[in-house]
Amino acid sequence: VVGAWWGGRARGPPGAAWVGTAGAVAPAGNVDLAGFFANTGEFDPRSGIANLTSSGSTDALLWKLDANGRYLWSRSYGSADTDAANAIATATNSTTSIAACWKMPVW
Repeated sequence: VVGAWWGGRARGPPGAAWVGTAGAVAPAGNVDLAGFFANTGEFDPRSGIANLTSSGSTDALLWKLDANGRYLWSRSYGSADTDAANAIATATNSTTSIAACWKMPVW
């Protein structure tokens, strides 16, 4: 597991930002990243479009890149309040699990 805080400004309107809290590398070399983001951000680092919009002040973020750093997919999970993914683990079969905190129910 790769553990560090990292972050940046997601492509998108002013105020779009993300913070990474954890990362893991799958056996195939894919990289799974967890964290949180605010507002609307574009998470495909290439020219594709993968917009996510937070439901509240921040939403949990799960972001998957292939072994070459190419975007595969991203997902957000959140409520109308503050939410964040705090830890991530990838099993040998490439199943990904996250640990997150929610201030309100997300389902």
